[in-house]
Amino acid sequence: MPVTKKLLKRRDPLLEHSRVKVLHDFARKGVTAGETGTIVHVYEDGGYEVEFLAGRNRPVIVTVETKDVEAPRLVSAHPNS
Repeated sequence: MPVTKKLLKRRDPLLEHSRVKVLHDFARKGVTAGETGTIVHVYEDGGYEVEFLAGRNRPVIVTVETKDVEAPRLVSAHPNS
């Protein structure tokens, strides 16, 4: 089955290497709401492993559910776009 059909059936628009914003704190990992990370693994039954780098000596990997993340909004550098 092609990947796109499988993803549409799961209603899962986020793919590996997608940038996502975490919606709440993951205090044990030192990740705070609003941080942006990269999906490094997509689980077939839902959920993701997301890598966070900003301001750290080492990457932090957090396992999240679909409800824990969203795609960040893209902001245009051009005010009329």
